[in-house]
Amino acid sequence: MDTKDFKFEFFDRVVELWRERVQPQQLIDRCKLERKAAEQEDQRDADRNISGLGALGEMLKNPKIVIDPYLQALEVGKCN
Repeated sequence: MDTKDFKFEFFDRVVELWRERVQPQQLIDRCKLERKAAEQEDQRDADRNISGLGALGEMLKNPKIVIDPYLQALEVGKCN
């Protein structure tokens, strides 16, 4: 969305954020898939018994999440 004199930077991102706010189920589904992929990757790493970066993996197993968009989307979905 732009004209010769005006360019709306990050328009697609704004639309994506708006859709997630208006229809939180899309955000819930996307976050669910991202979590599943991360869990599968963690499991593959554990199965491979990766060394070297294993210590970093151990530190990242229980990340401290201040804001979890998945849980927030679930809460917003309950309100609607």
